[in-house]
Amino acid sequence: MRLRDRVQVAGPVLDSTPAGGRRPTAHEAAQLQAASASSRRRHDRGRAVRRSLLVADGAALLIAFAVLQLVFPAQASNDRLALDSEVILFAASLPLWVVLARAMGLYDRDAERPEHTTVDDLVGIVALVTTVVWLSFVAAYVTGAAAPDFGKWVVFWALAIVLIAVGRSVARTTVQRRGNLVQRALILGTDSSAQVVARKLVQHPEYGISLVGFVDGAPARIREELADVPVVGGAEELPALVDQLAVDRVVFGFSGATDRQMLRLVRHLQTRGVQVDVVPRLFQALGPSANVTSIEAMQLLSLPPTRMSRDALLLKRAFDVVASSVLLVLTSPLFAAIAIWIKLDSRGPVLFKQTRLGLHQRPFTALKFRTMRCETSIDEHRDYVRRTMSADAAPE
Repeated sequence: MRLRDRVQVAGPVLDSTPAGGRRPTAHEAAQLQAASASSRRRHDRGRAVRRSLLVADGAALLIAFAVLQLVFPAQASNDRLALDSEVILFAASLPLWVVLARAMGLYDRDAERPEHTTVDDLVGIVALVTTVVWLSFVAAYVTGAAAPDFGKWVVFWALAIVLIAVGRSVARTTVQRRGNLVQRALILGTDSSAQVVARKLVQHPEYGISLVGFVDGAPARIREELADVPVVGGAEELPALVDQLAVDRVVFGFSGATDRQMLRLVRHLQTRGVQVDVVPRLFQALGPSANVTSIEAMQLLSLPPTRMSRDALLLKRAFDVVASSVLLVLTSPLFAAIAIWIKLDSRGPVLFKQTRLGLHQRPFTALKFRTMRCETSIDEHRDYVRRTMSADAAPE
């Protein structure tokens, strides 16, 4: 049967759970069916965030412009434009702000990246405001429409950056608190990597993603902390499940489906407006410095070398020595107060010493303020380390 034919299958999908996985209970099945019946239309959180960010940016610019007029009245500044003319020019420049912000990707990343925050936008916000303010300053100077007051433009530049960042934070917080904009997600596969993703989604509701269940024709053993997450079907049922359960996002882990089948599913879901995430192989080796490159349209994940160049090492060493020396001098009164507090609080040395391994496995002595009493037993800590190093420990 072709994939297109399978999409039309709307039979008892929830009753066809593979024997190796946990069947949804009658209550869970009723909840899933109710969610499907009440919400056939997917709530596009990305669209809601884009609109909220657009409103926040516009409000921030309006507030910055109003504050600027209070600090630098038009008649008291060097500009030759009256207040009404400045208002008209400011209103006419708003579309330019939106176009440049859209070109810099400041409205499109929230739907793709669950962990995206305003902090990730700061570089783009500074670049956006700097570009528009500089272009406006040069245009006013070249055309002679006004004699730009440099101080006035700097104040607007600083106000716009701060207010846009604050406004975007408020907008994102407002959207996250709207329960109807939480993305419903399925995870294809039940291997260890898929269960790691599931555990992170369950433990971090701030991502705005509600995990509906796993999809796997031959599910592996589900860990205890994910026992409440059901296996709702096999890979061949994924298109129908997406429609029935009003799913907005699908995470592709390592399942028993063939590569060809998974590729067809990915392309089909993309055409249906579903956000697709793919867990890459060797994901443990990937870090924030990984880049996507291409060789004749084939995408590769490139990992830069971890070894720093000699110049970078020298620069880092110089910065470490200078910065640590300055901080030690500035914080020495605080260190003295902490040392006196520890000495008065309990018996024993002020500093705790321990041998650690540093660069090239060279041992060194680490010093820190003592935070435990000297007579405290270390058995509890050893038991914790033993449990976390066990093969049966929950994945991180």
